Amino acid sequence: MTSSVLPRVLFDHSRHTLSVRNIEARLDVLAFEGHEHLSQPFTYRVEFTSTERDLAAETLLGQDARFSLHAALQKPPASGFIAPAIKPLRSLHGVVTG
Repeated sequence: MTSSVLPRVLFDHSRHTLSVRNIEARLDVLAFEGHEHLSQPFTYRVEFTSTERDLAAETLLGQDARFSLHAALQKPPASGFIAPAIKPLRSLHGVVTG
């Protein structure tokens, strides 16, 4: 029997999230820039890292992706209180290109 345990995250330097279809590895957003215009396709360039060492670019290209922008983290609640779920301010859906 195999066990899959994700490492506990003690600190997350990025409050934004990136998820790619068929990729289970955690993707950490380092930086991004976006361009949007009326009646034109939007483009976002997202730089990310992963602790997964054998994540090949070919497995990402052409896959559906979701990039979510989150507000800055607030002070944690007082001890004994559960922090509310953090909802994204905005989520963008697209396809990974090279």
